[in-house]
Amino acid sequence: MEARKKLETVPTADEISLGLRSQYNNNALFKDVMDNVENSECFKSEGGKYCTEAEALTKLLESLKHIDTKYHVILLFKALSKIGLGTYLVGRHNKKTRFIWDTSPLIVSQVAQGKVSDLETNKNSGFNQKKEITDITRNIPYQLTLRANYILTFQLPEDLTREEAEKISNFCKNCLITR
Repeated sequence: MEARKKLETVPTADEISLGLRSQYNNNALFKDVMDNVENSECFKSEGGKYCTEAEALTKLLESLKHIDTKYHVILLFKALSKIGLGTYLVGRHNKKTRFIWDTSPLIVSQVAQGKVSDLETNKNSGFNQKKEITDITRNIPYQLTLRANYILTFQLPEDLTREEAEKISNFCKNCLITR
């Protein structure tokens, strides 16, 4: 059995705040997104979290005369995810491509606009100074004879959950290549 340690560092609230203000001041599309958070239906609450669907945000930006918006919305979702503001989810199995916010998009827009000093001062923001995540997982090796001449070797965590197994199953189903 193998032990693995993972150390992950996310940007501080101050670093995120500076990045948001910089994007707001230098990127017209980002500015329009942040300026429309309060009045748009694109930023709706879903199960206690805020969710923004790519299709709805694309329509909003097209109404504001932006071009090639679907591409830019996806880039925006990826960038927001990378800095730790939420999760970018690609639409599959009848679900739409969307961004799930870890904090209120209204707070994010207020920080970008300079109305609020930083994300950390808001108690509900969900951001911490330099977050460290330590994960020690024991893996169990498996072999699966896929074909007579092909054996698949892989490892799974000892504490694999039903949801994680389902995720692996769905991944394999999506790998199917039809000829």
